[in-house]
Amino acid sequence: MKKLYYLIVLTLILGLVLSGCLLSNVGQVPTTEQSGISYLTKHTVDDPYATDLLAGQTLDVGDVLVWNDGDTLYVKYVIYEEGWCLTETHLAVVTDVNDFPTNKAGNPKVGHFPYQCSYNGSEWVFQIKEDGNADAGCDADDSPETCLTAITYTIPLDWVPDTELFIAAHAVVQKTTVITEAPYYASVVVDYSQGLTKGGDSVRWQRSTPEQGLKFETGQNEFNFFGLGFGGWIIVEFDCPIQNGEGDDIRIIEDTWGSYPLETAEVYASQDGTTWIFLGEADNTNPTGIHTISEFDLGILNWAKYIKIEDTCDPILHNNAADGYDLNAVESLQDCVEIQEETAWAAGLDFPGKNWATFFNYYIQPPLTLSLYEKDPVTWIEVPGGAWGELEYYPFGSTFDFVFNGHGLVSGWDYTLIYYPDPWPGTGLICLGSGIADGSGDVSFAASVNTGDLPAIGDDNYPGGAKIWLVLSDDIDCGVSFKNVWNPTEYLFEHNLITFNDTDV
Repeated sequence: MKKLYYLIVLTLILGLVLSGCLLSNVGQVPTTEQSGISYLTKHTVDDPYATDLLAGQTLDVGDVLVWNDGDTLYVKYVIYEEGWCLTETHLAVVTDVNDFPTNKAGNPKVGHFPYQCSYNGSEWVFQIKEDGNADAGCDADDSPETCLTAITYTIPLDWVPDTELFIAAHAVVQKTTVITEAPYYASVVVDYSQGLTKGGDSVRWQRSTPEQGLKFETGQNEFNFFGLGFGGWIIVEFDCPIQNGEGDDIRIIEDTWGSYPLETAEVYASQDGTTWIFLGEADNTNPTGIHTISEFDLGILNWAKYIKIEDTCDPILHNNAADGYDLNAVESLQDCVEIQEETAWAAGLDFPGKNWATFFNYYIQPPLTLSLYEKDPVTWIEVPGGAWGELEYYPFGSTFDFVFNGHGLVSGWDYTLIYYPDPWPGTGLICLGSGIADGSGDVSFAASVNTGDLPAIGDDNYPGGAKIWLVLSDDIDCGVSFKNVWNPTEYLFEHNLITFNDTDV
């Protein structure tokens, strides 16, 4: 670089001041080398990259968070919107968008995503497809019995710094709204076949209205229950399906007045009224006043809309007037709920197919290192044993984040790290951080600075690279340029040019 002196015209300078060159956060971050390196752990669990998790394209139900610790890439789904829960998640991480599993139309095939974590009805199961890393994992933050609102994938970090990853994070989310609190009763009789008494007679007419087996009646009255008759059966339907929740899900209420022989009935559940699942046998051995109670879990069914009760009383135990199991009511022990299910994607760029699906990009960001040296201003060769420094920085981000440590400087002097845009006097110069050399000639500082892209458009070095120097603080006007002073023997100059991509631009 030539030794040049220019008078600075104030009006010109003010017109060229860059509004984005002011320091931010200086003095609020660690200043030692070791603590500074910790500060540079960008995208940590406490400060991750975040993008919205959108359900049904427009509803923001949470976030997908991404960070890495140098060894592992973490991708976390988090639900913030009250009432919504995760039921399935599918994740793909690639370095080329063409590597996403898609069909011929360009729509993603989530069933082929390398990493999948889904609830199977009793636990969360993690699956790795053939193109996934065998050491990856999936951890649910909640118990499977609760509404799952957070789940984290861990994938070994096999990519080098500066790698741009493309991440497709898909989920199925549900919201459950209580319509009617439990208990509630069956709505209608779908079908029935009333048996006879043990003696072969019709069941008394007072006990022969099947709708009497729907809603619970408390009085001791023959009109309050339906006598199935020996071998008889009834199928009832719930307008709002019974959900399989914690504990038992169905209660069968029977009438037994006083001491009476054993009465039994088999209980079945169905979602479609055709395929039936046996739940167990109801009886009259659990009395509560004039009624007896039998309770059942839905077992393998997540929900049921139809319940069938079929008399299985042993005629040998009864007299000829007996008419089998007396059904008073069929009751749901779980709340009547409306379940809204939506597909969700982490917000980002659209897949090329017509179906709505998105992916986003993420940069692997361990810091890079730039060495700065004292140089001979005639030959511009590094001075052996001269002052020197190291800048650790990230080449991508919304701000230029760095830690600088200088050595061999003049104790007590005030130094500033700058971005210098050619030509002289560096119009649009950006101050990155400042510090006073201690008694050992060392200076350390760190900052996050809104610089925009480096080098800036208009810099003679654009787009090749940016010059980073450590200069005397008194020699510059931050946001403007050098003053009419030049003390290169007291400065540190970059070993090579750098680039920074402002991802907010």
